[in-house]
Amino acid sequence: MMTGAERAKWSRAIHRAMKDDALPALRAAYAMLTPFVDPGCRTMYTDGRFRVGVCPQFFEGLTDRQAAFVVMHETMHNTQRHHERRDAAGVSQMRWNIAADLEINSMLASGVARVRLDVESPLSFGGGDLSWLPKGILLPHSGAFERCPPGLTAEGYLGYVRGASEQPADASGSSER
Repeated sequence: MMTGAERAKWSRAIHRAMKDDALPALRAAYAMLTPFVDPGCRTMYTDGRFRVGVCPQFFEGLTDRQAAFVVMHETMHNTQRHHERRDAAGVSQMRWNIAADLEINSMLASGVARVRLDVESPLSFGGGDLSWLPKGILLPHSGAFERCPPGLTAEGYLGYVRGASEQPADASGSSER
């Protein structure tokens, strides 16, 4: 069970995510999310049924802005039906999670989904300041995925995600445990 402080932070993250008028279709999805404490996970994840496992230490370490981003991220795993699509792709959970994270984070960071986490500094991919994002976030054109173009689907990113270990990536904001 979440503490009062964790519940208040969750509520602030949902409110901040819902403030974005560009994504009204996601408002109902945000309201459907059910967070639960999972001390065995390292970040946050979703089970594909709008339940979100939360590592208390990870969540407490996020700013409200970062928490809103992660809420949007986990919501999109559900709305993009990533759990169902993984079965059809027939790949390992870790490889799929990385590809799905690249899909979602590319959409959120590029503004394709026109996400604005604050009015003064709208997100823009390849030109905006994304340094506030949670540490270890997976993005195309960044780190190990420097050669990945933005805007692909998870299936499209699978070709760039080769030999992914079965061990979860650290603090990627992904749907892993």
